[in-house]
Amino acid sequence: MSNKGDLTLEHLQEGVKIWTRQNFGKPEDRMMHQPVLGAAEEVGELCHAHLKWEQGIRGTPEELEAKAKDAVGDVIIYLADYCNLRGFNLQDILEDTWMTVSKRNWKQSDDNQPKVKNPPKEKSLREIDPFDIPKEWDPTNCKVHDDCWCQACDCEDE
Repeated sequence: MSNKGDLTLEHLQEGVKIWTRQNFGKPEDRMMHQPVLGAAEEVGELCHAHLKWEQGIRGTPEELEAKAKDAVGDVIIYLADYCNLRGFNLQDILEDTWMTVSKRNWKQSDDNQPKVKNPPKEKSLREIDPFDIPKEWDPTNCKVHDDCWCQACDCEDE
């Protein structure tokens, strides 16, 4: 691989294998959960960057976009590391999964999907009133207990 754009998932996975061995030791001496935790941490960073981008705070749009892209790349690298430790082929996994997902039609209901005629419009963070609590979450909705968070109290105490 000599130029940007030449990287395939197989090349990435092999490169990650070499890099992690040089930096963290033999696979048999490593704990398999570490790349999973790393991927989860990076997803958190992606969420943070996206949230701040939506809110328009703590960075320019360009800085937050760069952070989001970095987090996406880091997630994929951690997942390649996990696949190496488990003996999985990342390319095969993505191809097999895409073949399944690409056949799904989320606009057309079938037996495996909810039958929602008019789903509620998703609100942006700027449109959400933090004090607008759904009725079913309102603790005053319980007819039995003063601070119960159920809608139709399923408590044992009834």
